[in-house]
Amino acid sequence: MGLGLTRIGTGALVAVLAGCVTAPKTGQENISASESPLLFAHPDGLSMQARHFRRFDPRNTGAKIYRGNWRPSGGGQRPFFFVYYHSAGPGYQFTSTPSDVAKRYVTGLKFGKRGKPALGLTGTAQNKFGVASIQHFAVGDNACFGFVQYFGDATFSTTQGSELLQGFYCGTGAKTLPGSKVSAIMNSIGVKGQHVPPAVAAAVERQRANSPVSNFVVNIDWTGRFDGLSGRMSATNTEGRNGRIAVSLPNRAGTCTGQWQVNTGAYGSAQVPTGTWNLLCTNGLKASGFFASPTRGNGSGSGTDVEGKAVNFSFRPA
Repeated sequence: MGLGLTRIGTGALVAVLAGCVTAPKTGQENISASESPLLFAHPDGLSMQARHFRRFDPRNTGAKIYRGNWRPSGGGQRPFFFVYYHSAGPGYQFTSTPSDVAKRYVTGLKFGKRGKPALGLTGTAQNKFGVASIQHFAVGDNACFGFVQYFGDATFSTTQGSELLQGFYCGTGAKTLPGSKVSAIMNSIGVKGQHVPPAVAAAVERQRANSPVSNFVVNIDWTGRFDGLSGRMSATNTEGRNGRIAVSLPNRAGTCTGQWQVNTGAYGSAQVPTGTWNLLCTNGLKASGFFASPTRGNGSGSGTDVEGKAVNFSFRPA
């Protein structure tokens, strides 16, 4: 399925660009959850793990394009949720689309040996972003639905908006997913800075309540800020793949909070755990970067702050 992007001129439509709805295999990079604007948590409280990607704008229009895949934590295959988010570049909006836009999207999905999707009922679902077009389908013994939703600024009657959410959800049963399930899933999708779904807020609270806290000594060299500074750091869920961090700086220099996430590697494997981190401090400083942890509780990292100044640190158990 294709889509159109229209550039909005001074009171006129001045150009039309065509693009592909689904992200290609090339031109994208794996990113952390903190770098993605997408939010999702299963409305039934099922623990799910995500992979996030950023696609490079193939036409240099300034668009922001992301996708996320969610599967059950622990390695299960279903339920599975895929969502694609496209925020058009400045001055661009999506052109009007046919009424069967969700059907066309689902028809174009490929599931390998599972075969082509068997189409079912069509409909709509309402969430915080507006009305989404829904197409039910089945793949093998799994009931699924696909969705396409345009929202944001729509300057003319011939444009749909400046933002797009589309994707699909596949459950664990063979029966058509009830409307209540479709509605619950659609209302569990969020975009940072616009809407945090209740399911996401609840998942964060569960993680906070269940995540043990580990304490560390951290040594920081922050160009132009701190030289050889020693402070305290706490981190949650250190046996998992992601969590929160808090750093207390000495001499009333402030505190910093943020997130960490392991992207590759694991303890006990041939590859050292490596990942990303980000911090926002009470004194206004903000930084992000990468880290490696060769052994449990020990590691080092580097990055830059918003002014491009280097940040280097090491940590060990307190």
